Amino acid sequence: DPHRLIDQASGWFDQGGGDFRSIHNYFFKLRFRKEERVQALTEFGGFCWRCREHSMSGKVYGYRIYGSRRELSAGYGRLMREVASHIGEGLSVTVYTQLSDVEEEVNGIYTYDREVLKIEEEVLAEWNEKCRILHSWDQGKYRISKDKEYQSVCAPGKGGGAGDGSGQDASGADREVPV
Repeated sequence: DPHRLIDQASGWFDQGGGDFRSIHNYFFKLRFRKEERVQALTEFGGFCWRCREHSMSGKVYGYRIYGSRRELSAGYGRLMREVASHIGEGLSVTVYTQLSDVEEEVNGIYTYDREVLKIEEEVLAEWNEKCRILHSWDQGKYRISKDKEYQSVCAPGKGGGAGDGSGQDASGADREVPV
């Protein structure tokens, strides 16, 4: 299927294959370089706060430990400010680690039992919106690889409504299509 995107070495030694330059970074200063492929931060974050009543284990593992939901949310906001500052340098994809706690790894956005959203909802919404706005593609087009060029059909200047070329499906959600 020539329309499927390939992440050849998710976070491992990048040999230039696939459609993504996939980066896992928990500790080092973020750096991006000019590249034909999509630059994707496919693992980052890993910030911890253990919510005792909703944890599977008494152990705590993660990359930075916080003592409260408020502290975790503030740390996430600082991290996202740093990550968002690289969008203009070619960063196109981010995947926060991780969606939910897994046993002693309490670095999820949700607790182990998925009952508690650990990062304040307003903070998550704010950074999702900021990053979405920052990703307005240059003249509505971006290149996945030498062979795959896509057009962001939700580019500035396009109208709204499904079926009118606006870039929205019937539900009103944005979509992207091959050129």
